[in-house]
Amino acid sequence: YRGDTELAGRLITIRTLHARHPRTGCYALHLAVIFNRIEVFKLLLKQPTLDTSLKDHLGRTAMHYAAASSGIEGDATIYHMMRETTQIEEEKNQSKQRCNGSIHGITFDDTVPDQEGFSADDVKMDPDLINMKRVRIANKFPVEMHTPLFSLEDLPIMEQKMLEGDENFIFFDDDDPNASEIKNVLSNLQNRVIAIWEALREGDNRTVKHLVDSKRMAMCREPGTGMTPLHAA
Repeated sequence: YRGDTELAGRLITIRTLHARHPRTGCYALHLAVIFNRIEVFKLLLKQPTLDTSLKDHLGRTAMHYAAASSGIEGDATIYHMMRETTQIEEEKNQSKQRCNGSIHGITFDDTVPDQEGFSADDVKMDPDLINMKRVRIANKFPVEMHTPLFSLEDLPIMEQKMLEGDENFIFFDDDDPNASEIKNVLSNLQNRVIAIWEALREGDNRTVKHLVDSKRMAMCREPGTGMTPLHAA
């Protein structure tokens, strides 16, 4: 899409709507929302075969990302368009029900949970539940079709990147034989870093002392600010 909405509209097919990002499993609707392509989103809404319930590999619908993008520093345009479209269709359907007509139309459900149990409504209440910067990095094109396999010998380097608050992190293919073990280690480390910063923000010194048990953890940086617990102290 380069601003030519007429051409983009002609190129949209059922196959286009159901094509998935090779790494994240995002569909065209997800990508239009993630990268805030409002005109493309409008074109997709015109497609009678559009399925708004499709989920990516994390179990998220497009509305999850619309809700996350509608935070203070984001753009809530697409989110409000989703709500407005849903309201209009629900009103039409109520009228058709009274007339015993068929029910159809495009609607967006903000109650569907993702793999972590969060719905789009939950994300709307707390947009920080989804790191949109990381989501955009993961969904960038073009995608390198060859992804090198990672060994456990690389783990210390990746742990250091995590502690340095590196947002441009490594994304694994699902079929990487080493990915599962490495992901578990990095996920535990990430959760620990998040817990440290949550405790610092809440003034929970007892938890901070428990989690910051080494020089390495004392130097973990908060993504976005680059601050360490020592700075906060």
